[in-house]
Amino acid sequence: MTAVGLTLSIAPAVASSLSFYLDFESDLADQSGNGIVTTPTAPAPALSSDVPAAIGSGNSGSFDGDTTWIDVTPAPQINPAAFTLMYFIKAGAQNGPFERFTSRGGFEFDTAIDGGGQLHYFNGGAWVATGTTVPVGSSTWNHIAWQSDGVNLRLYVDGVLAFTGSSPGALAQFMRIGAVQSAVGVGSEGFLGLIDDFALFDDTANPLTPADIALIASNGVRSVLNDGDGDGLPDSWEQTHNLDPDDNGLDPNNNGVAGNPDNGAAGDPDLDTVTNNEEFNNGTDPRDSDSDDDTIPDAQEIAAGTNPNDPDTDGDGLTDAEEAARSTDPLDSDSDDDGFKDGAEVANGTDPLDGGSTPDPAGVPVLHLNFDDNVVDQSGGGNDGNLINGASYGTDVPAALGGGAALALANDGTADGQGVVVQDDPALSAQSFTLAYWIKPTSGQAGTAGLERLTSRTADSFETAIGDASAAGGTTSPSGITLSYFSTDLGAWVVTDVEIVQGAWVHVAWVNSVSGMELFLDGTSVFTGSAVASSGSGRMNVGTRHSEIEGFEGMIDDLRLYMAPLSAEQVMALASGAGGGLEFTITGISRSADGSEVTITWNSQPGRFYRVQFSSDLTNWSEITDGATSASTTATFTDTLFAPLNLSGGSYRVLE
Repeated sequence: MTAVGLTLSIAPAVASSLSFYLDFESDLADQSGNGIVTTPTAPAPALSSDVPAAIGSGNSGSFDGDTTWIDVTPAPQINPAAFTLMYFIKAGAQNGPFERFTSRGGFEFDTAIDGGGQLHYFNGGAWVATGTTVPVGSSTWNHIAWQSDGVNLRLYVDGVLAFTGSSPGALAQFMRIGAVQSAVGVGSEGFLGLIDDFALFDDTANPLTPADIALIASNGVRSVLNDGDGDGLPDSWEQTHNLDPDDNGLDPNNNGVAGNPDNGAAGDPDLDTVTNNEEFNNGTDPRDSDSDDDTIPDAQEIAAGTNPNDPDTDGDGLTDAEEAARSTDPLDSDSDDDGFKDGAEVANGTDPLDGGSTPDPAGVPVLHLNFDDNVVDQSGGGNDGNLINGASYGTDVPAALGGGAALALANDGTADGQGVVVQDDPALSAQSFTLAYWIKPTSGQAGTAGLERLTSRTADSFETAIGDASAAGGTTSPSGITLSYFSTDLGAWVVTDVEIVQGAWVHVAWVNSVSGMELFLDGTSVFTGSAVASSGSGRMNVGTRHSEIEGFEGMIDDLRLYMAPLSAEQVMALASGAGGGLEFTITGISRSADGSEVTITWNSQPGRFYRVQFSSDLTNWSEITDGATSASTTATFTDTLFAPLNLSGGSYRVLE
């Protein structure tokens, strides 16, 4: 009797769970099809033709251990509750104990290697040594996979389970590849070596199996992506974009019947000259010729090197289309290298192409968060924030501001991470500066490990805080809650002993110059101490320490940072809610059909008076009115005086 057997070969069904993917073939862009934004350092990690045998050909990413890394913008896809994070590595000689493959904002989850090749991870609370080593300083490639189900974390090396430990907590922040999340330069605890085939899978609904991980270790990520028609496009991506996963656009059934030309790698359903394969590799939409809706077609952006998934590639507050219209550089946030972002210059009436035309640094903030139900930078500089760890908004606001919303932080000693994160920007790191904000403490700020942070920069380079007598670096007074500040150049907390009343709004301004730091409360100078070297470097956290602990309990509103010391009169104007004659962002401008009127719209505060000015050369300004009023958070004014004379162009600005 002859036995008859039937063997079925079924590819792992995990394509839908691929959240983020860098193949390093030609660039450092996400290849998952989710369009996750990546921001490399300048210069970026280089591409190397040295690749794992499992990949066979192409390129890998080369990281120098100090100054090169890649930031991955926060997005729901990179924050799964259960995940598998994996990559091939070829490790050079490492300098320290925790040289990072990956690092999450707030140290939510880091993966690292030490000088002896042992693998480590940080689970949100402590470093865990896995006892598993890989070669360093050799020619060996290894595949590393970290899989978390929310309870246990499993480490696979070259497809084999090597270690099991405790999982990290929830993920919410950006991910850095190749260096520690707080790095700003040399000494970044960065990985030295090559990385390839970097992928993050969402295991929440469809976890990778040990067999999937072993297959990837042997054949690369693309070996587990279902591709029924063999066109190189994952079935899930084709289904997401209404393409047929069983039609390669040529002859899907091998029977002489032509396929739909919209399908397959060479298809172009949106007729933008970018093929489906190119759309997949760029993370763009094959059915939308302008994926980021910035009026510049995807094909044009890809050719120019701008990001077709981001309307503001360089993050300067001007869209790529606005940059094209103004002849500024969409790949350079400060086209004239004068220290002010292009968007901030346009918003404040100066020329972003003329280094000699700059806003008054004492009159224009480089960061302004009004927390009116958003964390959009109102300065025009594009330094928008991100809410973290459940921070929210409340309607309790300072009376001087007249309305809107404020940042509400319910840190309770066990979950101190609520706040806002503003990403790195050198424009926020001036040596002389003014940092101002309103605060309302809702507790006694009982600090156990340290002062409760109002603001904190990367690696504690500059911090402002509030605390009681029990806090390290807190008040020397036995009662009350007081303000303190810290900088790495001073090396210690400076205790002001200036008391703050619990349950009441107060305006706080830190004015730093070469002669010292001056603290103002409600517009009145109350303390003078040692100057700090700068306003800090790297990311800025508002309401919590840079590591997302020791957070403030209460409300924060109208935070502003200036690149110069404000005068006592200007600080008093901020405390009174008047803005101190500061400029406001114009949000809209239009001309009537006959050219006789120009209507200007700007962000405003109810009950305030505004000045509207016009200039034909951005140097000499003529005042049209000093009595424009506002009844809400938006104000408008129609110019009939200069509009008929301004047919050839000109500029308007609004001041309070």
